[in-house]
Amino acid sequence: MSLKTSLAGIGRAFDKPEQWFLRGVMAASAIAVVYYAGDKAKDTPTMAIYILLGLAVVGFHVSGAKKLCKSWFERRPVALVGWLLVIGFCAAWEGNSQLTIASQNQGNLSTIQRTAFVKSETAEQEVNRIAGQLLTKQNEAAWKTDVGPIGSIQAKIDAAKADRRFEATDGCTVDIKGKKLTEFCNGYRQATADKAMAARRMVLDEEIKSLNDKLADARKTRTNGPSLANAGRMDFSALKKLTSMSDEDLEIGQSVMLWLMMSALLTIAGILVKSEEYEGKPRKPWFSFKFASLAARLRKAWDGTDHTIVNNYTAHSVRTNNGWGIAKVAQ
Repeated sequence: MSLKTSLAGIGRAFDKPEQWFLRGVMAASAIAVVYYAGDKAKDTPTMAIYILLGLAVVGFHVSGAKKLCKSWFERRPVALVGWLLVIGFCAAWEGNSQLTIASQNQGNLSTIQRTAFVKSETAEQEVNRIAGQLLTKQNEAAWKTDVGPIGSIQAKIDAAKADRRFEATDGCTVDIKGKKLTEFCNGYRQATADKAMAARRMVLDEEIKSLNDKLADARKTRTNGPSLANAGRMDFSALKKLTSMSDEDLEIGQSVMLWLMMSALLTIAGILVKSEEYEGKPRKPWFSFKFASLAARLRKAWDGTDHTIVNNYTAHSVRTNNGWGIAKVAQ
């Protein structure tokens, strides 16, 4: 086979793109059949039944549309009504399966939207919660005076405890008069207070550092995650403004639209593809009833004269001198 012949064959294959479009709709319907069977069937035999029956329905739908068209052009009313019934039953079965699939898909989309909104709201709440904790710790730290390293303060305390005045005052718990003893105990108590303040300041500094890290992570999560103002479907926003319908009603409408579109394409496309075979051909009458013959019989019953159509002439039975004869009158 030459290259020219191959290219010509490819060109002929795409001469009628509507054939490929129809096959695409049939493929989509077949995928819906398999998906529906996998969702509804709980065992292999039942799944096989659903798949085979569903594929037969798709095939009968397209074939029925073509047969319907043929019955119309060939004026066969009984076949026309029969194929209309076949298409109707096929569309009903497809509606059951495709509406189920579409409804599940719409439900999944709505669930994803609500989940994303909850995540967005949770991330925002987490940022606000950590930011509030951080502000509280920072305010508390602002009231803590920087009294120096806790190690040097501890050295002062240890030196005071080694002093004989510490033992003489029973750990600065006995009030002994004297300026030097008072100054000594005041210094010891101040060092103890400074140690507690320094320890708390260290804890606050660690908590503030940890909260800053958590806040940065929370803000990163909020930035990288979804940012939604509400749980409503974003793809429904324009439709809701135009129709004032609820999300639930729009979900049903989207599901029905899928079924109607696939059924309409299978039916109408099948009819149009088949109708091309009858282009330029004369159409047969719906009824082959000869009204002229009926009129002749009625006239004969009325006046006793035979009015028979013969080669576009009306033949009248008339009496002559030689007996009965035929008189022809042009139509």
